[in-house]
Amino acid sequence: MKYGILLNLDPYSYCEFKSSQIQKLTLLCDDLIEKYNDEFSWQHNRVRKFCTKFKTFCLEALEKKKHIVGSGD
Repeated sequence: MKYGILLNLDPYSYCEFKSSQIQKLTLLCDDLIEKYNDEFSWQHNRVRKFCTKFKTFCLEALEKKKHIVGSGD
């Protein structure tokens, strides 16, 4: 499942993405940017902007050999 890495997250707990997962997130961002590039609606623009910024964040984490940590509510 292509979006499994995001769909399987528990929004109420801690998660840590390591380099292999960060690479998958980067590819996911590319996929979403391409998917939402056809229509120039406000919502699609928000998806593209988020994915572009998040991809930059992911690439920076990979370059610095850092993990990405998320915490729930």
